[in-house]
Amino acid sequence: MVDISKNINLLLINIITKKEVLMVCQMHSSGVLTLKIQTMPTDVNLDGNVFGGWIMSQIDIACGIRASQLCKCRVVTKAVTELLFEKPIQVSDLVHIYTQIRKIGKTSVTIYCDVWTCPRNASSDVLQKTCEATVVMVAVDEKGNPKSIRTE
Repeated sequence: MVDISKNINLLLINIITKKEVLMVCQMHSSGVLTLKIQTMPTDVNLDGNVFGGWIMSQIDIACGIRASQLCKCRVVTKAVTELLFEKPIQVSDLVHIYTQIRKIGKTSVTIYCDVWTCPRNASSDVLQKTCEATVVMVAVDEKGNPKSIRTE
């Protein structure tokens, strides 16, 4: 005989956790949580701040994920039209990148990113906005040529 009470409790915990994540997303961004990663000692400069280039690469990864999900094909970065660093990110911080589709063109998609961080041992309600960016991704075929976006 299977004890379903354990399964029900796990299901309830999972539902509550998903609601909490959704609430955090709604509180801190109008976008979708696309990437969550912890910074490591190798990601920082001599002052203990995470390199701007590391943050840019995480933004690029998040935008690539979101654009490829939308376009259902390979995508490449065409432009970073805006990148604003508001606060430094420290080693061991948890980085949350939220993305929002701003514009869908014939072959490209413009994505806005919010970067939020919290210290490793803090609760998720202490997220601070640290960076924002606007990135243009282009859908490409197997030869790397731009192709029309199919969003169905």
